[in-house]
Amino acid sequence: MFILNSRMEARMVAMKHSMVDRTGRIIDYLRVSVTDACNYRCTYCGPGKTHGSRSLEQMLHLCSILQPLGVDTVRITGGEPLMFPSIAAFVTGLSEMGIQKLTMTTNASHLASHAGALKKAGLHGINASLDATDSSLFSTLSGGFSPGPTLDGIQKALDIGLAVKLNCVLLREHYHQQVEQVMEFAAFHAIPVRFIELMPIGAQTSLQGVPTAELLAFLTEEYGIAQTSYLSHGKGPAEYMNFAGVEVGVIGALSRCFCSGCNRLRLTSNGVLRSCLYHSDNLDVYALLEQGKTEEEIQQMIRQFVYEKPLRHDFTRQRIQDYTLASLGG
Repeated sequence: MFILNSRMEARMVAMKHSMVDRTGRIIDYLRVSVTDACNYRCTYCGPGKTHGSRSLEQMLHLCSILQPLGVDTVRITGGEPLMFPSIAAFVTGLSEMGIQKLTMTTNASHLASHAGALKKAGLHGINASLDATDSSLFSTLSGGFSPGPTLDGIQKALDIGLAVKLNCVLLREHYHQQVEQVMEFAAFHAIPVRFIELMPIGAQTSLQGVPTAELLAFLTEEYGIAQTSYLSHGKGPAEYMNFAGVEVGVIGALSRCFCSGCNRLRLTSNGVLRSCLYHSDNLDVYALLEQGKTEEEIQQMIRQFVYEKPLRHDFTRQRIQDYTLASLGG
């Protein structure tokens, strides 16, 4: 009876959600990279030669094929998504499709002039990349830029009521300073921060990150024992806790694998669907459209592609050193 009930439940899930993989993971979260171009040159991201992006209409068409398959959450990424022409119109198009949760990951350097239009278009919140607040360290990490525009962009987003979270990628050489600076900023503005373990992709395979256990030990030493966080901060992989009143999320892709709960796909700026950031498997949806495949045919191919989604990441440098975070959408 238990086996029968389990099978019935599995069938009910499959009927309700069109994208379910072989382990039963429901895929309802899409990360869309609208461009692989970025105005910063962060050491860990390593943007190199860009390959351009599809047009506004093409990107919306690709998303419209995926939305009926159960996608209810979209995060817009890059490169730097605010470098994509008509970014507000792209948000409007996604909102009109019925996407329930629309967010964006951005370095926020152009956000001050875009925030109002983005909120009006239907954007719910941003994840702002902030690796330091000190001018010298920020310049070192970003490739020679000032933190001023990024800090102004974050402030504008807060002023108009967009939900804001901070993303901070930690590098061993600087991480004590990074943590102290970003924690101070997060505490002052009462916003969550996510500390992200460095991922060995592309140029950053030669850099040294900080394991999550070491980070937590440092946070405990500096801010006391963490309190349990009962707040929800979206569908991402971060584990949240509260240090000295600051909501802190940790994302340990290497040391704390979160693959068992993965719920996402990635659509690159040239129209390629990836089921895992750390695997080379992909489905070129744009090419299928160019070949004359119908949307129904493509959707069936996407379902099969999702069904075969890898069970977990494969951090073998030989497989991922040819890519950069900028080209994959982070």
